[in-house]
Amino acid sequence: MVFGVPLIKLFPLAFKFFSSPATAALKKRCQKSPKFAARVIRWATWYNKQTVILRYKINGIKRSKEQIEAASKINEQKAIDMGVEIFMSGIALIIGLGLLLIQQYLQEMDAREKQEKQEKERQNRLAQIDVTNADLDELKLGLKLVLDDLKTVKTRLGQLETNFKTWTATVENIEARTTSLEDTVVRVPKK
Repeated sequence: MVFGVPLIKLFPLAFKFFSSPATAALKKRCQKSPKFAARVIRWATWYNKQTVILRYKINGIKRSKEQIEAASKINEQKAIDMGVEIFMSGIALIIGLGLLLIQQYLQEMDAREKQEKQEKERQNRLAQIDVTNADLDELKLGLKLVLDDLKTVKTRLGQLETNFKTWTATVENIEARTTSLEDTVVRVPKK
């Protein structure tokens, strides 16, 4: 978790704590500045008129424009108070949206870090699998060479067995001849 996220969650409380004196200072400024007061009064009058129209529509009451104008008239002090509230609500909305965007950005960064970490782990596992596959291929090649050598040895052993049988038969044949020669008497002529 990013360290700044808990501090960002505390910011709305701090904003409320510091906005109360700012609201009071803004009210005083509006009362002292005729230009700013005129703008705020215009916003507040428009806002109050829209609120009255909305209330009439919700309640199903039909009024003429003159009646709506008369019902939506407010005094200057109330308009200044309402304008300051609208202004402060707008500032709070902008700050709140900014904080949400910052928090979203931090969460996306955290998610990216997790995703990058998972991707790195996946790449490491794939590299280990590649190394294991290379080792298995090398072992497979070694076993193939051993099997080829075993086939050669088996062929040679078969040849040796065949030669041994041939030599054994030859030796037996020689022994049989020797025995038959020994059994035969050789007469040597006398001189």
